Amino acid sequence: MESASGCICRVLLFPTEFYPMAQPTAQEQYMLELVNRARLDPTAEAVLYGIDLNQGLLSGTISAAQKQPLAFNPNLIGSARDHSQWMLDTDTFSHTGAGGSSAGDRMAEAGYAFTGSWTWGENIAWRGTTGTPNVTTSVGSQHESLFKSSGHRRNMLNGSFREIGIGALTGEFSGYNAVMTTQNFAKSGSKVFLTGVAFDDGVIDDDFYTVGEGLGGITITATRQSDGATVQTSTYGSGGYQVALAPGTYEVAFSGSGLNQTIRQTVTIGSQNLKLDLATDQLPTPATNPSPNPALSDLAPESPALTTIGEYGNVTLNHQWQTVILDKTYSNPVVIVSDPTRNGGDPATTRLRNVSGDSFQIRLQEPNYKDGNHTNEQVSYMVVEAGDWQLSDGTQLSAGTTSSNRLTSAGFDSVNLAGFDAAPTVLSQVQTYNGSDWVITRVKDRAPTGFNFGLQEEEALNQGSHVSEAVGWLAIAAGVANDGDTLLQSQTTGRRYASDRATVAFNANFDAAPSLIAKLGSFYGADTANLRLDSIGKASFGVRVAEEQSLDAELNHTQESVVFLALEGQSGILSGLAA
Repeated sequence: MESASGCICRVLLFPTEFYPMAQPTAQEQYMLELVNRARLDPTAEAVLYGIDLNQGLLSGTISAAQKQPLAFNPNLIGSARDHSQWMLDTDTFSHTGAGGSSAGDRMAEAGYAFTGSWTWGENIAWRGTTGTPNVTTSVGSQHESLFKSSGHRRNMLNGSFREIGIGALTGEFSGYNAVMTTQNFAKSGSKVFLTGVAFDDGVIDDDFYTVGEGLGGITITATRQSDGATVQTSTYGSGGYQVALAPGTYEVAFSGSGLNQTIRQTVTIGSQNLKLDLATDQLPTPATNPSPNPALSDLAPESPALTTIGEYGNVTLNHQWQTVILDKTYSNPVVIVSDPTRNGGDPATTRLRNVSGDSFQIRLQEPNYKDGNHTNEQVSYMVVEAGDWQLSDGTQLSAGTTSSNRLTSAGFDSVNLAGFDAAPTVLSQVQTYNGSDWVITRVKDRAPTGFNFGLQEEEALNQGSHVSEAVGWLAIAAGVANDGDTLLQSQTTGRRYASDRATVAFNANFDAAPSLIAKLGSFYGADTANLRLDSIGKASFGVRVAEEQSLDAELNHTQESVVFLALEGQSGILSGLAA
């Protein structure tokens, strides 16, 4: 997000907008009503979707206070639709658009004038099906997914924004019949808006706008009481409207287009937008947002229905055990954790214990020959429900657990896979702490039908066997993918990484540093080793293969491949279908 500040002259009364008149569809209006419902009562929206308001964020990042409602801006509608169409046309899911443009670039190009104090933001989402997409249920599901995602939720509940454009378009995307949606948020200058929607509540009697209930062509006249100055607009076909008003007290009249009476309401415009709805089954209408909120059952997802299959996040840890509380509850969770950063020079790996349906414990472990104390490091983690899954773009994903006590010096165990057309990206992790000796996993012989793995203790002890441990694994089709809301990339690199620091580049076009789970992806060198990471950015990350010195002093390791899974943002959920 970008921002700037400045000074412009104060205007007492703004005339009717003369932007190019892009009008929202009923589905785009419905999405705006959902967004404004969330802004009216952020805590209630979080409760509705079963999350904490600041889930995935620092405490207090989003306040529970009511946020001003957003008003449609035709130019922002145009920029949002243009970007949605570009993503469909190019089969690209990214905030970076045509010609390398940012969302702010596209808003300005569409005619939105950034003046005075301004700011902007953007959310994007898509949802696909092999059948005919239901746009209404798709945008409802997209709203839920965006609200549950911490970064998107911050945009949605940013109190500085005043205007919005939504572009929800249909087309082919990644082999699916898709609904591609862009939300462009902005604030420019000092304009304040009266906004709302006129509807008859005749499709679903729930005191909330539903597609098919909008009343178009109703005239809205705002008359300022201090001097009689008036400004007039009319509702879109979707039922929505907005009008810029200078501060003051106004009589607002709704008339025409089938209304059997003129409805009047007095409102006071201050420094923030105000929402005034007309629900013709409940006249007169107070100047508040529609309430109560509809239940999730009213927003039934289209078939096939995506379900939450996992979540990811980041944690700072050291040698002390700490507990990670999960956002969801899982029946058979598989936890995969990245090899750590390299803030401390001593060897270190991650160990888990007490993996349960809603939490796990994690710490750093040094080899036995070290003192065991380690400075803070950062790791990303992924929790997946065990099973075979397919993301909305068709990407295959499988996860499971097995058990082993076999060290690499004694051989490898096998895991069978099904459903992959090529060798997948494979990540593995010891899930238990049955044995206190340092232990990691090594993977080799990846194929569409399976892979081999072994346990590895520090080199001086890597003979015989280790206490039997549960081992979790995750296999995902290699490449850039997304689940409809989250951009991700999984890859196994070529054999070109060793003890010297090197850089691994992302193919995915991330807007910021992603959550990164990276490990050794091969077994060309038998000495005990794992990865250490640094400089994780939006385009690449630094890596080196790190041995330990329990047996000898040398640290040189032969070239290995690196396996990684990068997911957009610092936390989020992953959705999919049972395969």
